[in-house]
This record gives sequence, structure tokens and C-alpha cells, in this order.
Amino acid sequence: MTSYLNSRLMERISGASARQLDYWVRQGLISPSGAPSTSRKWRKYTLSDAFNARIIVSLREQGVSLQAIRQVARVLQLRQRQALDPAGALRHAKLIVDGGNVFVTDEPGPVYRAIDGQTTFLFMNLGHVKEEVERRLAAERS
Repeated sequence: MTSYLNSRLMERISGASARQLDYWVRQGLISPSGAPSTSRKWRKYTLSDAFNARIIVSLREQGVSLQAIRQVARVLQLRQRQALDPAGALRHAKLIVDGGNVFVTDEPGPVYRAIDGQTTFLFMNLGHVKEEVERRLAAERS
């Protein structure tokens, strides 16, 4: 059974004000997953809703525009829909904010520009490269 958060608890957990949450709901950035209500006082949110609101709060604190956040939200929602485990799809995802730019990565692997999903650069774990070289050298010597 899903437990729901009321609006006041959602505000405390997400760090968003009631006005911000109301605006984001009206703008479609957040959709309360609980029983629908026209009153913001009686909206019901899930933990996933709180997670999404907290992402928005954090990105806003970094100066990311709501327009860019909408695009980031679309990319993250798409990743969740395409995942074999939608609930865990973002568990290892990292957002990298550089000014108004937002990038998404699942370490290790490529970094995607969140607004359009294009690969921008690749992180390499140099420890893994070193281990691979050592393994190859050991195989050559044996």
C-alpha cells in the first residue's frame, strides 16, 4: 500500500514552499500521484513526487531556469519509462550542473546533455584502465 504525504509534509521534505509546489503543479512539473484534488491543501504526494520536487529545488538553487528543468524532467521521465526497473532507474544517476547546463550520467559511462540526450563527454575510471593494463601484462607473461 502506498503511503501519501500531505502538502505540509511535502513542503518540509522537498524544501519547496507551498507557492512553489502549487506553481509547479499548475505548470505540469510535478503531478501529485495521490487522489486528485483541486485544493492544494488536500493534495496527496508520494515519495517519488518528493524526490522530483527536491531535484527541482536543487536545480533552481543552482540557477537552472524552469524551462531547462522542464527539459531535464522529460529526459529523466523517459529514462524511467525505458528502464527495466523504473523505480530504480535513477538510483545511480548523477546530475552535473554547469551554470545553466545540466548533464546526466550513470557512473561509469557517458555523460548526456539533459536537454536533448546528446552524449557530451565520457568519464573514464582510470583505476579500471590500470587494472586492465596489469591483467593484459600478466596474461602476456604467462
